[in-house]
Amino acid sequence: NWSDGAGLAGIRGFVAGTNYVSKGWRQILYFHLGEGAQDHLDQIYQAARLWNQALLGSDGVHLIDTVENTSPRNMRLGRGFWDDWDAISEDLVHDGQNVIYFNPSPRQDSSGGFARYRWDRYGVMVEADIYINTADEEQYGPHVAVTHQAMNVSETHGMYLAANWTTMKLVHEMGHAIGLLHVPLSGNIMSYNAMPQVQQSWGPTLAIFEWNYRNHLSPDEMRFLHRHDSIFPYMVAETAKLKQEMEFFGNWIQL
Repeated sequence: NWSDGAGLAGIRGFVAGTNYVSKGWRQILYFHLGEGAQDHLDQIYQAARLWNQALLGSDGVHLIDTVENTSPRNMRLGRGFWDDWDAISEDLVHDGQNVIYFNPSPRQDSSGGFARYRWDRYGVMVEADIYINTADEEQYGPHVAVTHQAMNVSETHGMYLAANWTTMKLVHEMGHAIGLLHVPLSGNIMSYNAMPQVQQSWGPTLAIFEWNYRNHLSPDEMRFLHRHDSIFPYMVAETAKLKQEMEFFGNWIQL
């Protein structure tokens, strides 16, 4: 039973306790795989694993899992979903299933994604759906990155960390689906600034990289070292080096 919020309040970063936690679930949260989900299974597994580890301290027992042998009752959203997302998602959150959808929006003003959920008369969550807008992926490919400068090394180079933008959105919306609200803590995945603040947790590691740089190790040989003019807050990871770093950093998302 993790419906009272107490199990969530101890997650790193939730210093305000239950002020940013609504009532959660009384049972395992099973997500069906809706439109587009089969193309993002690794990201779904990763997001569920991160939350399971944060809630339990290990991945031995799952509080979040997936249903993969049965299609949801409402499998597809269709191209018109983002034009009437509020009404459609309100209908779907009463279909008796928790579903994760990936669907591209043709509208420039659409959000990156959202979660829709409902409670029973006792205030316990009983159903939640997740909607991830994949318009950027459809336009630019699967390697859309959100970046964060962790250390300025010189006038030309800095240590940059990059994360897959779709993964970040999914982890954030899954947090809403389990009962978490936005928090005023920059760097936490449930804040509006999704990139983690890594200077403190990565300080010793980045110091080693900086030492190597100042001792003339080739920049091409150093992970996370990039020219300032080659990195943007949101960008497409085109080099093999940045793609590898983006995949690596996905396991270090701060919850």
